[in-house]
Amino acid sequence: MPSGTGGYEDLARHAESYQVRGMTLRVAAVRDLFRSKEASDRPKDRLLLLELREMLER
Repeated sequence: MPSGTGGYEDLARHAESYQVRGMTLRVAAVRDLFRSKEASDRPKDRLLLLELREMLER
């Protein structure tokens, strides 16, 4: 289970759908990615948090 989430059901609730080559792909929402990366507190995730925060502020 990704850090800071309740697992698949939690992430699927706000997931966004994209069409790619005739297939529908579900992708976790940016706010859920931010929550997960913030909870994991790994050095590589801290760098990504800056970019995700910018995306959320747009």
